[in-house]
Amino acid sequence: MNIVNNPCDQLFSYFVNDLDDHERNEFELHLSACSSCQEELAELSKTWEMLPMELDEVEPPPHWKAEILGEITGSHPEANMEESAEGKNIWVHTSRPGKARRAASIAAACLLIIGAASWWGINQMQRLEQAAERTELMPSQFVAQYDLKSFDQAHPEAKGKAWIAQKGATTQLVLQTSGLPALEGEQAYQVWLVKKGERSNCGTFRVDLQGNGIMTYTLKEAGKDFDTIGITLEPDPGGTQPRGKKMLGI
Repeated sequence: MNIVNNPCDQLFSYFVNDLDDHERNEFELHLSACSSCQEELAELSKTWEMLPMELDEVEPPPHWKAEILGEITGSHPEANMEESAEGKNIWVHTSRPGKARRAASIAAACLLIIGAASWWGINQMQRLEQAAERTELMPSQFVAQYDLKSFDQAHPEAKGKAWIAQKGATTQLVLQTSGLPALEGEQAYQVWLVKKGERSNCGTFRVDLQGNGIMTYTLKEAGKDFDTIGITLEPDPGGTQPRGKKMLGI
């Protein structure tokens, strides 16, 4: 049984079906009256639905699932609440406020997506519908988090999150966006890492009709050190330098 002080902290365990019947019934009663949990559950579900529909769901390895749930529910009760709320580490314990908890839950959902994508050898959103040779699944850890804000006055609602994930010797950039304008024709959103004015191309992604998108990119050693992240709207995915408008950045 999961013992927590705040019913909201059961949200992620509920999402991954890690509650017993009694806990599940109690949380569903709480969920019916908690708008914050309802909103967060909708965001988690939306992120999870970005997985390819034709692939069967896979139960995560027990040690991997335990790592994620341990970080979300909090294994350090002695930690200071204020410091945790202001910290950049996306893993949070049970006393964190709603926004930090939501970021951690979404990050964990993205972590599950990365693992599933790695399981089938899928590295980018536009290739998620293609089955690939399975590779060995390794535990992942998010080591940095960034908030992406809109740089386009015509779409102030656009936003996103970026995470740096460490999986063994591999470092990945993980992106999640929402509110971006729908693409037309060959248009694509392109991701750039900038270091001292020099831009590195990190690939492209597409979005659904609501502007939701997700992308993972394996960083080379030289690309692990950067000053900022930018996302531009490009006429096609073939550019080596930005040609279009900057839509999101940090």
